Amino acid sequence: MLIELQDLGKSFGEHEVLKHVTASVERGDRIGIIGANGTGKTTLLRVLCGESLPDVGDAAFAAGATCGYLEQTGHLDPEKDVYETMRLAFQPALDAMAELETLQKQLAADLHNTAITDKITACNAVIDAMDAYNMDTQIKKVLNGMGFPADTWKKKAGVLSGGEQTRLRLARLLLERPDILILDEPTNGLDPSGIHEIRNLVKSLPNLYDCTVLISSHMLSEIELIADDIGILNHGRLLFEGSMNDLRQYALQSGFAADNLEDVFLSMVEKDNMDRKQRAKL
Repeated sequence: MLIELQDLGKSFGEHEVLKHVTASVERGDRIGIIGANGTGKTTLLRVLCGESLPDVGDAAFAAGATCGYLEQTGHLDPEKDVYETMRLAFQPALDAMAELETLQKQLAADLHNTAITDKITACNAVIDAMDAYNMDTQIKKVLNGMGFPADTWKKKAGVLSGGEQTRLRLARLLLERPDILILDEPTNGLDPSGIHEIRNLVKSLPNLYDCTVLISSHMLSEIELIADDIGILNHGRLLFEGSMNDLRQYALQSGFAADNLEDVFLSMVEKDNMDRKQRAKL
């Protein structure tokens, strides 16, 4: 098990954003989180990637699991080119390399200074952890895999299309080799061509980069084309968790056509909204 959520809750002031969320994530899953805007999708994703802590319940992660989070509101420096943008993922190692050069000069003048040797050890640890001496090889491999051939590497981020910018942000995240890749509505604001690009890319990520993908959207039709498993969220409550086939079976059992999951999704949400109103009257 990669992630285990038990009875998770999160509030902002008096507003309860997540309520009793229980779910699990396996390694290699492609999971879609579907719900209308304002239903708690982003809050759930932020808890999953460790950027926000739950107020109640527990979020347990496999030992050593790392997470990359593609925010809706993320942006690129428009003046940096594609290659420079990728090098930013190695900034801690680049800083350590610069410091290491200075420390080695200091050590040459004071060979028995243990404080300097300790700092050198710390710098080398950062560099080795990121395999930074091979950063150019890593960058080129990911760029080529993400559809950026060498003749695009000098293009400024500011002239890239929306789909290209999303791909570049995603490519930079992949350099961190996350076990869990969380994508918050990555197709928002893209034209049909950009949506098609990102959709095909997301489908390939678990196999290409050995990662688990969680993607949120307010469009079930989009999630159907990307995810193998789905969670339906409404006003902070997880109404359904299971495979797309499970949802199709639920649709048939509920009298809906299995090829029109939009109707069963809307029916679930409408029923939950009615139940909420009834509870509010009690």
